[in-house]
Amino acid sequence: MMIITLYTSRVILSTLGVEDYGIFSVVGGVVVMLSFICNSLSVATQRFLNYEMGLDNKDKVKEIFSTALTIHIFIAFIIVIIAETAGLWFVKNYLVIPAERMNAAIWVFHFSVALMFVIIVTTPYNALIIANEKMSVYAWVSIIDAALKLIIVFILQAVSYDKLVVYGLLLLIVTVLTNGTYMIYCRKKFLEIEFVLKWKKEHVKKLMKFSGWMFAGTSADILSGQGVNMLINIFFGPVFNAARGIAFQVQAGFYSLISNIMLVSKPQIVKSYSQKDFSYMYKLIFISAKISFILLYFISLPVLFQTDYILHLWLKEVPEYTVIFIQLILIDMLIQSSFMSLGSVSQASGKIRNYQIIVSISYLLTFCITALLFKFSNFPVYSTFIISIIISIIAFLARLFELKKAIIFPVRNFLSQVTVRLLLTTIIPIILPLLFLEITNIESSFLNFCIVTVLCFISVIAAAWFIGFSKFEKDFFGQKISSFIKARK
Repeated sequence: MMIITLYTSRVILSTLGVEDYGIFSVVGGVVVMLSFICNSLSVATQRFLNYEMGLDNKDKVKEIFSTALTIHIFIAFIIVIIAETAGLWFVKNYLVIPAERMNAAIWVFHFSVALMFVIIVTTPYNALIIANEKMSVYAWVSIIDAALKLIIVFILQAVSYDKLVVYGLLLLIVTVLTNGTYMIYCRKKFLEIEFVLKWKKEHVKKLMKFSGWMFAGTSADILSGQGVNMLINIFFGPVFNAARGIAFQVQAGFYSLISNIMLVSKPQIVKSYSQKDFSYMYKLIFISAKISFILLYFISLPVLFQTDYILHLWLKEVPEYTVIFIQLILIDMLIQSSFMSLGSVSQASGKIRNYQIIVSISYLLTFCITALLFKFSNFPVYSTFIISIIISIIAFLARLFELKKAIIFPVRNFLSQVTVRLLLTTIIPIILPLLFLEITNIESSFLNFCIVTVLCFISVIAAAWFIGFSKFEKDFFGQKISSFIKARK
């Protein structure tokens, strides 16, 4: 999926052009900003499904799913109404879009609204698959989704009609097909689940209370992401949105790897909490944090060293500031990946109010400080990513100590067993490739790229095995690999 995502980004940028690519990024972002309620409810749905599954309470699982489905359909219609009124007004009056491309941008907006409606309505089905840990289904449909988006690239090159409009329409069709597959699978596989609309007050209250606090964090996250994208559009124009769009395509490709680790571990974390198996839960959190960081670092370190060369190899036209955008985004992702699993334990406990307040404040600070810097000073466009990195570090410490208060989280163990180990695992692999680049002083070339990549891979693997992972975790991996091999014989 990551390889296909990166390839399609290259061709789509080349086919649409920098300006149209930037327009698609910012117009689609308006719709994404309106979907934050759905994201919050999705997390709430999965959490309560997993909690009741851990207690083997099948009747409540049925009721929670039906209630969640009803709420999602209701919210989907509300978001469509808001998007097609206030959202459309915002696009026409505030976004910086060339007059000759406004009609195409409006069509893209309508397609994006329809796409978001489909995603919201089918979200409970997606949550049901993940809660039941049917990861193979999730993986196959995700691969099919990526393959269909690859087909879009070839169709886009062949059509003569406005390519921006065609791209928006084809993305909508792919979304209907893939999300419809989730729905059909659930209806055929989970016969014990009631696929009916139901408004059970008890579950509505639980879901809305939980998602209300998740809503605060998710909406602030959307604001710091798409809101900053709007600020870049307003203060710098759509060309810089294209640079940010490319950087976030890279982020999406890399993030898909670590998010799937969280996807797999979260149901187990919630179930172990409901069963009061805290020892196993903490082991899962520690291992998830390490695997997420090390896997991301393994792939991103060569990119950080060779960003400029890779971009020119990958793209025909590299928008200005794309290199620095990607490097700063990857650094921020690495920091966040080291504590991403903390969110799972917060959600498992249900004591999320203070944790989500910290999350919300950190995202809001990123947006607000960026707006002030762009408005009242001459700070460069990439300064927003530096702000995000600094705030991520501060927010990490704040989240740790909030968890210690809420559920007596072992902060000292996490810092010593995860943070310190990962810090050493980060520093040591940099030395070898850096020495090679300093000693050889060779200009960018494919041979140079290959050597640096191999040195990075070897260094990260060695540092992870000898420093990053504890003896228990090495034994844990060995047992899992052995069980997997035996199951395949």
